[in-house]
Amino acid sequence: MQAHLKVAAVLFHRDSVDPGGSWLNAVRLLKLAMPRVLLIACHGFSEPIDWPELCDAGAFHTLWLPLKESEVRQSLGFIFEARNRPLLAPPPPEGARTRNSVQHLSMHIAPIESAPDRALVSQLV
Repeated sequence: MQAHLKVAAVLFHRDSVDPGGSWLNAVRLLKLAMPRVLLIACHGFSEPIDWPELCDAGAFHTLWLPLKESEVRQSLGFIFEARNRPLLAPPPPEGARTRNSVQHLSMHIAPIESAPDRALVSQLV
């Protein structure tokens, strides 16, 4: 029997990837080397990181150091869910008519006739 192993995620500290470098550069380097792997940055509690920037670069999650077993388990759950949920379909080409287009959906929604219903809808929107 042949075992097939797949790396699902990498827990890393920036100094292990790029000594003296930035978190952003570490994420970029890891994404270049392993584009399909989920990256979890492990940083000190008081260490400032720019999460939106790291996320945009490809980071999946962060953990505080020192690692706590319960937090690592929770992260593994996040990884499991991310790997097992269906991928989103790419958006249709611009101008393409799809079953979810506004035109298609509007044919199946009954118009709101009464004034109280219209007022309720305007409050919700």
